[in-house]
Amino acid sequence: MSDSVEKREFLNRWELNPCVYELSEAYPDCGCESASQVDGGFGPVLGHEVLRYFVTSRSDHDLKKPKKKFSPAIFKRAFQKGMSTYRLEHCTKNEIQAAAKIVFDNQVRNWGEFGGIYGVVEFSAEAVRINEESGARIACVLDTPITPDRMSHADVVYSSSKLDPKDENSLKHILFNQIGGMSSLKEVKNMTEGDLAEFLPAVLKNPVE
Repeated sequence: MSDSVEKREFLNRWELNPCVYELSEAYPDCGCESASQVDGGFGPVLGHEVLRYFVTSRSDHDLKKPKKKFSPAIFKRAFQKGMSTYRLEHCTKNEIQAAAKIVFDNQVRNWGEFGGIYGVVEFSAEAVRINEESGARIACVLDTPITPDRMSHADVVYSSSKLDPKDENSLKHILFNQIGGMSSLKEVKNMTEGDLAEFLPAVLKNPVE
């Protein structure tokens, strides 16, 4: 079995019960990024590729509690089980719509009228892989297709050993600043490209007068 195939088999098992620290122990320095391409997939994520992350209410920007706004906390999953994104270079409109619906349905199931997609952020893979100031690795960007209709899925995953909360928070801020900070957020209600309006939280579709 080749090294790249072995890495793919590991990722397939890892995705069933993901833990970022298990991944970094098995493949330090993001060796898992070179896992073999799956049938019908697109292979390793290149540095220039643009990734899209769906910013949700109430998980990322809480419309019920306005003090909890879009912030570096969007990267919390990168330090837990992986931050779910989509590779726009390979993603069809149908796939984006299908992915958005899955995210939307989950938020509505948990949060009712406050649940949905508030916006999106888009950033290059390289922007989250490397600390621009120190040159040190922060995260791996993994080719992680989910199903035949979600082949452009990729995970952003912290690349090293477990951190104390203070250091983890610091890295979240670095990542947030490297993708453009607050200015990186595109609110769905203001977007002209794509068609995500149907996935807005109900409270934004039908605001109380």
